[in-house]
Amino acid sequence: MLGRFSMKHITLCLGLTLMVLAAGCSSSMTSESFVRTGYNFSQINNVAIIDVVGAVTSDSAKAQIADEFSKQLMQKGFAPVQRDYIQRLLRDNGFTNEGLSPEAYAIEVGRLLGYKAVMIVNLPNFDYEASITAKILEAQDGSALWIASGSTELPAKPIDLMPSDPFANFGQPSAPMESLDNNEPLSSGERRALGRLIERMCRSLPDRNQVWMVAAETVSPGTSKVVEQPVVREPRCYNEPKKIPVLWDLWPGNWGK
Repeated sequence: MLGRFSMKHITLCLGLTLMVLAAGCSSSMTSESFVRTGYNFSQINNVAIIDVVGAVTSDSAKAQIADEFSKQLMQKGFAPVQRDYIQRLLRDNGFTNEGLSPEAYAIEVGRLLGYKAVMIVNLPNFDYEASITAKILEAQDGSALWIASGSTELPAKPIDLMPSDPFANFGQPSAPMESLDNNEPLSSGERRALGRLIERMCRSLPDRNQVWMVAAETVSPGTSKVVEQPVVREPRCYNEPKKIPVLWDLWPGNWGK
């Protein structure tokens, strides 16, 4: 009796411990998004990712975050223009963003380079928690087409207690801390966490491949206006079911049929 009673208590303690560990390891994630209703997104082909601004200063990390948004844009049928390509064009043309907000800068770049839609990504917080706000703007009039924001917890970075060469900079003036991680990429844990958040934020992106039809809406008796709206269709599945071989298929005369 005492042995069974002790095993029950041990099992209960182990279960509670696992529950606490699972709750501590799970990361909270929140997101919301808004899209302009009635807009014909099929007329947009390229979406130029202008820049990633905010708390992230590493060019490598910015490129990785822009790549995550590029993946989601491609899944929705858009052709994203890479941030690195846009930045090189801006440097060649001597264009700067002095005195402009990130949104105004993205719109001016879109007009300068001839893109109909531009995206700007802002990370106001990137520490133990990352916050992201992404916007797709129409370069012609500067109006917003899609806005999404979200936040997620980031895994803790491992601390390097012993450098590889502790006497490498002995006697030299210490460099500013910002220069040490100026081009540091995201860790694998940070990229997975941000990738999940970006995928969740981009679920509301309209599908460019959706077929649009033109319908007439009556405004008043005798007058009407043309309104574009998406055609409602059933979702299509492109995964072909696997064929299970039977004895007839294994006969040499039926190979390849």
